[in-house]
Amino acid sequence: MEPRIQGKKHQFEPLSYQVIGACIDVQRQLGIYCMEVDYQRALEIALPKFGVEFEREVQIPIVYDGVTVTKRRVDFVCWDKKDRLLLETKAAQAIRPDDVIQCLLYVTKGNQKLVLLVNAKKEIQWAHSEICSTRLWTLANCTKSTASRAVR
Repeated sequence: MEPRIQGKKHQFEPLSYQVIGACIDVQRQLGIYCMEVDYQRALEIALPKFGVEFEREVQIPIVYDGVTVTKRRVDFVCWDKKDRLLLETKAAQAIRPDDVIQCLLYVTKGNQKLVLLVNAKKEIQWAHSEICSTRLWTLANCTKSTASRAVR
């Protein structure tokens, strides 16, 4: 039986559970004192263990009127056989408004459907946001039992 966190189901749920599970696993093993690049390197090992294919530091084109005007680099593009999402990682005391704006840019102007914004600096709880189709759901401070269900 697939784990389920309370709330609305979206089409990316299986992939996002696997990616979040990998993030939780990395944070549990490394703790909260590492740098962002350390978590990213560990995720390169963890994502395949959770059945997720990925590419690192991919440039996302930002389009105006059908023309690419710039490109922004996202930490991870993750996919499985059905879906694709972006993963932006942070290692800060809190996710800043600029971090959310960066992810909203990927969704609104970069033609992406889902971005997970994950902060590894929270103790035990893994705070993350799903930015999907210009709407923001925040699942901050997940309980330890919720996090455990996501990793199974």
